[in-house]
Amino acid sequence: MSDDIYVKLRDKLNQLGVGFAPTEAGYEFTFLKRFFTPEDAEYFLEMNDDFQTPAEFAAQTGKDIDVVTKKLKDMSKRGLIFRLRRNEEVSYHIIPVAHGVYEFNVDKLDPGWMTDFNNHMGAGWGPQFYGTDTPLFRTIPVNSSIVAESKILPIDDAESIIRSKKYFAVSPCCCRLAARMGETSCTHTLETCMVFDDFAKYYVENGIAREISMDEALQIARSGEKDGRITQIYNSKNVEVMCSCCSCCCGILALAKALPGPANEVISNYYCQVDESLCAEGCADICVGRCPFNARQIIDGNLQFDQRKCAGCGLCVTACPTKALSLIRKDDEHIYEPPDTYFDTNKAMERYRNKI
Repeated sequence: MSDDIYVKLRDKLNQLGVGFAPTEAGYEFTFLKRFFTPEDAEYFLEMNDDFQTPAEFAAQTGKDIDVVTKKLKDMSKRGLIFRLRRNEEVSYHIIPVAHGVYEFNVDKLDPGWMTDFNNHMGAGWGPQFYGTDTPLFRTIPVNSSIVAESKILPIDDAESIIRSKKYFAVSPCCCRLAARMGETSCTHTLETCMVFDDFAKYYVENGIAREISMDEALQIARSGEKDGRITQIYNSKNVEVMCSCCSCCCGILALAKALPGPANEVISNYYCQVDESLCAEGCADICVGRCPFNARQIIDGNLQFDQRKCAGCGLCVTACPTKALSLIRKDDEHIYEPPDTYFDTNKAMERYRNKI
């Protein structure tokens, strides 16, 4: 019974967001058994893919309302489901493993279960991240002023996004924490993963993030350009999450480079353009070193640029000493409009996988 419930849990999680693929070796079960008890799994399997109050869930399942209220609160406090407060009413929603259960347990990363978690990526889960037409995260320019003719879209302007929010929090970066459990030369600061409004309240209440001011949030976003970090946002118009990612640790960047798929085509609304007349010899190592997607490489002594790999972050643009690089907004017909919310994005991924 115990093993069967985890198979069912895995299969349900495989339908949410980026999925949670089955593997022959069963790597996925190490993670599931680390965080979900069999009772947790049963509750998760009974929940709808929508917000439910304890009363609604109790009526649906025939369970005692007091038992349900206590259990759903407990699961949400352990990062297994999302909790939303509206005045005096609390409702809950199931979540995928990423972005979800994994990030909501950033304080519990441990080599004991993470070895199999990482093995799972290579054994089947990794290709799911960019295997739909809906990316999990999108890349936006590190600085709005570097977009040619100031044509940055409001949905891609980090500072405008931050200024539109009311509540802010920052948590440690899961990727850097995981990397530092092994060998890494990364020296980037840990506190760069920002969450906003309802997500920020959830993070702070669960003790996995600290509340910050708008000014602190803006400073974190701005510091990424200087330190060579790429700005990535959760792929929704609401932008619940904003990360400042380094190429030495970020799992999302690594997957985008190693396991490309349809979603790669829309991870950015911008691309870098080179003015060859201004491009000087002798400084190629600057833009090569700044590019997190390996779009710029020195081959046979010559600087090569593969625009197909460019993710439109603009890190190379801000570092170019001769101003030979500029960030261009794509044509209107190629502009990507993300789903409205985190939950809409997850459902869009599920719809795509069900079609193929």
